[in-house]
Amino acid sequence: MMRLANLKTDKKEEGYVGVDGGRIWYQALGSSRRASLVLLHGGPGYPHYYLQPLEEFANSMRVVFYDQLGCGKSDRSDAPGVWLIDRFVDELDTLISFLGLRSPILFGHSWGSILALEYYLRCPEKVSALVLASPCLSIPRWVADSRKLRKLLPDNVRSVLDAHERSGTIDAPEYRKATAEYYRQFVCRLRPKPDAVCLSDAQAGGEVYTAMWGANEFIVSGSLAGYDITSRLNEVKVPVLYTCGLLDEASPETTTYYQSLTPGAGLRVFQNSSHMPHWEERTRYLTAVREFLEAVINKTVP
Repeated sequence: MMRLANLKTDKKEEGYVGVDGGRIWYQALGSSRRASLVLLHGGPGYPHYYLQPLEEFANSMRVVFYDQLGCGKSDRSDAPGVWLIDRFVDELDTLISFLGLRSPILFGHSWGSILALEYYLRCPEKVSALVLASPCLSIPRWVADSRKLRKLLPDNVRSVLDAHERSGTIDAPEYRKATAEYYRQFVCRLRPKPDAVCLSDAQAGGEVYTAMWGANEFIVSGSLAGYDITSRLNEVKVPVLYTCGLLDEASPETTTYYQSLTPGAGLRVFQNSSHMPHWEERTRYLTAVREFLEAVINKTVP
């Protein structure tokens, strides 16, 4: 997945770490001792490949990709109780300890923002900053935003979604085609879709997604249903950057609300993007995040 020829360093470490339920795969790029950046992918169960543009930061810091249990290069598991937030927090702590990372910066995208924040609230002394990208910190708000976005779809697409949800036939090909149109509009708008994003599609963990989320983005029936951590955002004492796209599932309005609850947090909204501005506006996005990371490292964030 990684095109190391684009980097100024060829330092790479790759392997597996044992966690509750199996082994997780990781890859650490770069060798700088200035800082470490750990990337927490979304889904749940949508593996690391689609975060490929962020490998660029390995030119100046250590960047860690990993696949959470149940997807990508990591083990699948049928052990009871593995698809819970606390286990994923334990898993992240095991990885950070194994790699000997000292106060890394956590980059959490989508569901990964929940994981990043939960980890920080458990171990605030172990995190130096947070990038909460296209964040999902309140499932009720996420669901409300998805309903608003559905109204922007063509009438014929909405009618298919509505009809099959009423009849309980969400496995029908017509329904799957209609949900794909929603993803095209509000998850990744690039055509053709980047190969790395397609690879995440192909190696996604359906079991973990269904157990924690539900059948699709519209039907939240898993263990995350009703989740809302906004009441604890005032406890965050490290620098935070929120990012989202104008047509993001994590809407600018909701992301701005999260920012308002987080002391001193910054916000960047990308006007030509949906849920993946790191692809859709790659240069602008990487520049904005790099500026934040450098400010954290140089301790110039207010």
